[in-house]
Amino acid sequence: MKKNIISQNHFNYLIFSYFYKIRNIYFQKHTKNNFMRLLCSLFYLLYVTIVYCQPSPKLIVRGDDLGASRSMNLAIMEAAKNGIQTSIEVMVPAPWFPEAVKLLKENSHLDVGVHLTITSEWDNLKYRPLTEAKSITNKDGYFFPFIFPNKEYPGQSIQENEFSLVEIENEFRAQIEMAKKHIRNLSHISGHMGCTRFDPKVKLIADRLAKEYGLYISLEDYNVKNVTYIGPKSSVSDKIKSFKAMLQTLKQGETYLFVDHPAYNDTELQGISHIGYTDVGKDREGVLKTWTDSSVKKMIKTKKIELISYGDLVGKRKQLFNGKDHNGWYTDVPALDKDPKSQSPFIIRDGNMVSLAHTGGHIITNEVYENYRLNIDYRFAGKPGNCGVLVHASSPRRLYGMFPQSIEVQMMHENAGDFWCIGENIECDDMETRRGPKDKWGVDEGKGRRIINLTDNAEKAVGQWNHMEIECIGTSIKVWVNGQFVNHGYNATASKGKIALQAEGSEVEFRSVILTQL
Repeated sequence: MKKNIISQNHFNYLIFSYFYKIRNIYFQKHTKNNFMRLLCSLFYLLYVTIVYCQPSPKLIVRGDDLGASRSMNLAIMEAAKNGIQTSIEVMVPAPWFPEAVKLLKENSHLDVGVHLTITSEWDNLKYRPLTEAKSITNKDGYFFPFIFPNKEYPGQSIQENEFSLVEIENEFRAQIEMAKKHIRNLSHISGHMGCTRFDPKVKLIADRLAKEYGLYISLEDYNVKNVTYIGPKSSVSDKIKSFKAMLQTLKQGETYLFVDHPAYNDTELQGISHIGYTDVGKDREGVLKTWTDSSVKKMIKTKKIELISYGDLVGKRKQLFNGKDHNGWYTDVPALDKDPKSQSPFIIRDGNMVSLAHTGGHIITNEVYENYRLNIDYRFAGKPGNCGVLVHASSPRRLYGMFPQSIEVQMMHENAGDFWCIGENIECDDMETRRGPKDKWGVDEGKGRRIINLTDNAEKAVGQWNHMEIECIGTSIKVWVNGQFVNHGYNATASKGKIALQAEGSEVEFRSVILTQL
């Protein structure tokens, strides 16, 4: 016999109606008793506030294995465009990675994670490392099929072989670098088949690299709970029913992660399998049909489930540089006032924004920002030199007829993370040690405007990409370089403004400028 189950929303509606009726009865009986009328109204409003103003459940729907095959590539993109999928995991060493890059460039708004990969589980489809990683590859040079021992594939797991932590780190780094080279909308890393979490030392490596490259999002920090199908999932109808059963369990104010692998059941997928998992095409097409099903979408809307991405966990993300032009920016180069036909020091080259060395000036955002986190990938393309990021920028040419009023976060080689005060001030611990004698402090020409960073040697060798993270919240500014905490200022005299990048005597490339609104 089928049980009658009252949904949480229906229960709330019944209680809401009940109290609404009681309120009306009291109003009728106590029309002259203002205190009773007020008390009843307050009680009614309190209930409505408690029940209906609670945060909705949040759900990340993650599609894994972009790049593994063409069928997976196209299905994952369909799940993002026409379905409920919110985050995509891309496999760099997989054979269809180049097409994945092309698809992501055409859909630069999508949230993407680097799906670090050091296994190659399929019998007829194999992945090789980007580096020389002999300790995690078989005699043919392919990754071992599995992380953990599998009785069907004896001796062919990483744990059954003496793996090198150095080689794993080198491979992880190479995959992240390759992804960063081609994909601008990266927000996080994840591990294929659990490869970032199977050993405590490997987890430390993965977390450290994620922080170094500005891709650290810990689901544990945000209390994200893993969910899966509740019930059978062998057919499409089973999957849809079991997915809906899962949706019914999501609670208000909680955040959840659902992971699966959309694909088409075509001849390509029908040739992909391993012992123990043979009907891959049918299984994965069921995922696609579930995630694009109209009744699933309707239930999510009815239950007011908020679909979010990994990037949404940390705030609203925005790529300030599109890789094609300077849309969203304008330049302020004093030398161009005298000769408007001379070359601007800011150009686009090979998909990067380049600050040339020949003329000083700034490229500045059109918009004003406050309470944000800025993640920037930059490198000195040739000789090391000087550059900087200016936050809270306002009045143009405030200093030396060139620098806008702002607080500069220094990128100068071997000094990355210093603060320079330009018409604005900021305080730090140990000010006299780091800024010089107090009577010399100031924000104008000839004054002590520099505040030395906390940590030297955070930069990489010239020619390598550095990652700088700047967090501006209220009047506080914090800075990390390649994952190392290098400066913290507070009581700044400005808390919002535009963002500017410098041209100051050295050629610098910027490949990514991502702002997360906090």
